[in-house]
Amino acid sequence: MSIEIETKIFSVEVDLDPQSGKIKEERWLDNNNKFNRLGDLPAVIQYCADTGQPKYRRWHNGQGCHRSNDRPSTIVTDTSSGMDIGLSFEILGQSHREGDKPAFILKTPEGQLEEEGYWKDGNLHRDPELGPARLFYSERTGKVTGFEYWVDGVQVPTPKEKPSLDI
Repeated sequence: MSIEIETKIFSVEVDLDPQSGKIKEERWLDNNNKFNRLGDLPAVIQYCADTGQPKYRRWHNGQGCHRSNDRPSTIVTDTSSGMDIGLSFEILGQSHREGDKPAFILKTPEGQLEEEGYWKDGNLHRDPELGPARLFYSERTGKVTGFEYWVDGVQVPTPKEKPSLDI
């Protein structure tokens, strides 16, 4: 009786700051030279030169940017405030999020929403009856200042009966 076990070999590439010797970036690769890392760990991490804290984390599964279970596949962090200011959700390399939730979220370092985008299968998309696919917010008030309707990657006119956006 023989047992065949498939193993994955991973390597990590590290870029160091020549002056400080601190890690600037690490990239995890599988044996096919694709970004990949076992477990729920990012395959690409960039660090802030001053603090050494992660400022950019991106998850991959060997087939593209990917993270399951409704967790962001890319996180950008403002290292001075510690606030996650950029989040994107991707499945197999395509921007996508289920459940009428935004797949792209941009915030100020103080945590105020700046922009949201709803994506499905790599295209800007949201059922117009549920609201716009892109929303822009005032940094000062947090209220919606602009919006766009998109269906399957095509911008469409604003519906006559649009959902309330508290503009």
